[in-house]
Amino acid sequence: MRNYHLVWSIISIGLIFSFIQEAQGDYGMANFQIQGDEWASSDNDSISSGIHLAQGFYGISVFNQGGSVLGNITYTLDADNIVWMADEEYAKRNGSFIHWVYPTDRVIVPGDWIYTTVNSGYYYSKYVPMNINRWTNKSIFNSDGYQLAQFNVTFENSNCDFIYGAIRINEHTLANATFSATILNDTFRTDAPIENFSENNTHAIAFDLDRTLNHTNKTYNFSVVIKLNSTINDSSTISAIEYKPYFSMSLVNERHDAGETGFTVTMPVDMLTDHVNYASASTNISTTWTYSNNFMRGMVLNEFFNVINSTGSDTVGIYRNGSFYLRNANSAGSADMSFIYGMDGDIPLVGDWNGDGIDTVGIYRHGAFYLRNNNSAGSADLSFIYGMDGDIPLIGDWNGDGVDTVGIYRHGAFYLRNSNSAGSADLSFVYGMDGDIPLVGDWNGDDTDTVGIYRHGSYYLRNSNTAGNADLSFIYGVDGDTPLVGDWTGSGTDTVGIYRAGAFYLRNSNSAGNADLSFIYGIDSDTPLVGDWNGS
Repeated sequence: MRNYHLVWSIISIGLIFSFIQEAQGDYGMANFQIQGDEWASSDNDSISSGIHLAQGFYGISVFNQGGSVLGNITYTLDADNIVWMADEEYAKRNGSFIHWVYPTDRVIVPGDWIYTTVNSGYYYSKYVPMNINRWTNKSIFNSDGYQLAQFNVTFENSNCDFIYGAIRINEHTLANATFSATILNDTFRTDAPIENFSENNTHAIAFDLDRTLNHTNKTYNFSVVIKLNSTINDSSTISAIEYKPYFSMSLVNERHDAGETGFTVTMPVDMLTDHVNYASASTNISTTWTYSNNFMRGMVLNEFFNVINSTGSDTVGIYRNGSFYLRNANSAGSADMSFIYGMDGDIPLVGDWNGDGIDTVGIYRHGAFYLRNNNSAGSADLSFIYGMDGDIPLIGDWNGDGVDTVGIYRHGAFYLRNSNSAGSADLSFVYGMDGDIPLVGDWNGDDTDTVGIYRHGSYYLRNSNTAGNADLSFIYGVDGDTPLVGDWTGSGTDTVGIYRAGAFYLRNSNSAGNADLSFIYGIDSDTPLVGDWNGS
């Protein structure tokens, strides 16, 4: 039989303790928010209205609305198809669940918040009714300097509860260079109808537009002045740093509700965004909670940070109907070299055939290799038969001698040759299975290329040219992407990338995560290429 007197005593003690807490000021009032985002993003300087492939994001946050400082913050999120998470140093993942435990010195004072986010592997074709643009007076720096950054937006409609915008900058360390930037105080200018404005630090500005005063088909302008500090530690390998700040605009729909009181809060199921199954948070004191659900759809001009290398980095190219279009920078723009070599239906090849440090082109046609020592039209400098029609050609430096030679992949087996000539395989082994996409790269920086496979968005890389288990495996991209391999930073180690519908997404480490560099070059039907076209 339940002891109701004991239960009432416990409840009474709890009420008294809660009253004492409030009398002493040790109480909390906070908003717990779940956020769903669908953003079309680009490293270019403009995005036009229309149907875009938008990636899904989910975010959770606690905002301290008053009362005591909140500490011992934890978040838990259960969401589908998560491919990346923020604050991963505080996070543990178990299947679809992610649990963040923030350090004790990471507190939330009244008026502040902690926000974290995850990226999903879902992409949606969405119509986004706005145009956004970015312009800078200077983007390349080899010393400290100042940058005037201007942005504008034009809305086709503003069917939402409010409009949110942001300008952000970050610190970066990459390839023997460090970079920091700050937004100078009192330099933000706009002719847009601002309703709320936040400039909590020198790295971000956030604002809401008054939707009732916003006019469709009118261009609104924004600008800031940024102070940039760059340090190039090795000028023999790095000549400059290229930088452009982040800018976003979003149409936001929101929903609010009164919540519970306690140390822990759980978002009601009917307020969760699509593909999120559970969300909760906890603090160190009993808190009166409110709930919010925000859904944002908009556009993002990504923060662009790129080291311009003096030596040794790979850049992109495309092959289209027998023509090569090669670029000496990993960015959008025109081809630095273009020429015809081969014909429609040939498989394009790239390698350093003579050991001079410059990659040049070749083609594979029905079991025959035709290799050129110059990036130009002309006859083959080397031609020979190796393999047969239907094989997938491979190129790599299998023995570390500085010269790339050929190989083939056939039904899950690799057949590699140490010379560019007909003959038997010098190395042969099974790795992968029929249907996998074969890869070649120097994954550990030892100057020898080894194999890998790409299977439905996952990479499986080996540090030796033998059968066995993967030394590295991770997800990057989705089924249908074209995998890429290159030394994007000149570090001597090859890392991965993907090509999707005319866009390159390059990563500087062999791991899951966001692209370190993304840009549009080519069109959907092009074949992507990677090489060091100029040896520098």
